[in-house]
Amino acid sequence: VYPNLALAALIAGSDTPPANIEHAPGGQPILKVGAQGIPIDETGSMYVRFAAQRSNLHHIFADDILHDRVDAAMIENRIVLIGLSASGLATKYTTPGNGRYTAVELHGQAIETMLSGNHIRRSWKLIPMEILLALVAALLMGLCAYRFELLPVAGFGIAGIALCWGGAQLLFNSRQVLLSPLLPAATITLNGLLLLLYKYWIRQY
Repeated sequence: VYPNLALAALIAGSDTPPANIEHAPGGQPILKVGAQGIPIDETGSMYVRFAAQRSNLHHIFADDILHDRVDAAMIENRIVLIGLSASGLATKYTTPGNGRYTAVELHGQAIETMLSGNHIRRSWKLIPMEILLALVAALLMGLCAYRFELLPVAGFGIAGIALCWGGAQLLFNSRQVLLSPLLPAATITLNGLLLLLYKYWIRQY
């Protein structure tokens, strides 16, 4: 097994033994690189936390280096990646971050995620929880549609969707756990609409 560029740079820049993977019983696999513990999934992939603004990415231009306009302190004891960023020369990739990133920027963001310890945790074990939340949401929306009219049901649905997204955001901010609110929110929307249409159809006929 060979590490990618980001992991290889992290290993080369630290006085640590080779990386190894630890499997906690019932937990998410952890890639250990020295003191760093990096959560990965079953395929060995990790989630990258992208910078909120592209201006947070530090670039040094080749022209500045060639003309000795770079202070050595800027790169001393730091991991430096060399790559293309000029328009037309570098392939750019769409990401959840702010804008599109070149390959070298993606590796830089991956290294920053690993070094900061600010990891995003996402395990397949969260999927049953998302399904359970969707079933509970469907049950509650069914009760609301049965007992109330259109406007109260719409209000309950909007509140439920906001609760799903707000709760997922709170969990992510506090524990860095990525629980997707898409399935519960979609269940609330579709279930509410279908039940209201069925209720309207029953009254008409």
